[in-house]
Amino acid sequence: MRLRVVALAILLFTVVFIAAYMASTSAGYLDVSELKKAREGTVNVIGTIKSYEIKEETIEITLEGKDGSKVTLKIDITLFTAAHGKPQANG
Repeated sequence: MRLRVVALAILLFTVVFIAAYMASTSAGYLDVSELKKAREGTVNVIGTIKSYEIKEETIEITLEGKDGSKVTLKIDITLFTAAHGKPQANG
C-alpha cells in the first residue's frame, strides 16, 4: 500500500512537471529578435518601446529587441484602451 502511494506521488509529480514545462515554453514571451524563428500564429512579444503613434483607430507601437531588430505593432485603439486605459499623448 505504501509503495503504491509513493509510486502515485512520483507519477503525479512527473505529469505536473511535464505540463508546467510545456506551458512555460509554448506560451512564453519572445523577444523581438526571436520573431524570425517563430512559426506563424499568435505570439507574446517583449521588447523596449522605442516610439508610438496614436492614429484615429489604431495605436502603432515600435518595439526593439535585444539585438536591435525592430517591429511595429498595430493595435486597435478600442482593444488597447479596454486593456490598458487611455494612452497618453505622444510627446
